[in-house]
Amino acid sequence: MKKLLLILALTLNLASAHEGHDEAPGKIKSTKGGEVLVPYGKNINIEVVKSTGILKIYPLAHKGEALDFDKIMVQATTRPSKKSQKSEKIGFKRMGEYFEAAIDLKGATHLVLEIEVSVDGKTDKFKTTVD
Repeated sequence: MKKLLLILALTLNLASAHEGHDEAPGKIKSTKGGEVLVPYGKNINIEVVKSTGILKIYPLAHKGEALDFDKIMVQATTRPSKKSQKSEKIGFKRMGEYFEAAIDLKGATHLVLEIEVSVDGKTDKFKTTVD
């Protein structure tokens, strides 16, 4: 009986030891259901929400900073998986507190997207893939 209680106590202790691992110090949580791109930017961070044919970019301020969306510019360049396809510039339209663009894979299985976000002339670069 003592062995059974010991095994039960150890099992419960190990099960609870794995809680909270996704809350690492300094990690930025997603607020829109997307992916916060790492490494973080020096001037700004971004969360990317991907859905079929649409890409949304939510600028995220560093802690304690306010964002002036009139001073933020977002642009991106696609890098296709097929060598026969050309890179393209993607234009984003401001939609309130996020930026949106239509994405066309044009027969590719995925694209590498190189995103540039400028705030007051200071630019941060990010990379993600679109499937």
